[in-house]
Amino acid sequence: MTTTTSTSYRGVGYRESQTRKRGSKPDRYFFIRYKSDGKLKEEGARWASEGMTSQKTSQLRARITENIWLGRRPQSLAELREMMRGGPRTGLC
Repeated sequence: MTTTTSTSYRGVGYRESQTRKRGSKPDRYFFIRYKSDGKLKEEGARWASEGMTSQKTSQLRARITENIWLGRRPQSLAELREMMRGGPRTGLC
């Protein structure tokens, strides 16, 4: 069973992998938690071995929550990834 660990940054946590290693230590997968439309959401960010840190994850969360408050896009990490890819995949192309 994977346990989650909180960081010193609000709404940011990580899970340590049972199989992936970063040097001699287990790799960490960072995630964010925030509320949108009254519902608690949790989205995965990236692995520490890919350059993610708790500070960078907190900055991502700040961007998402600010956009939710201001009514701008993107309002989730999934939406941000979709915008970076160049739009939704429809399966028609």
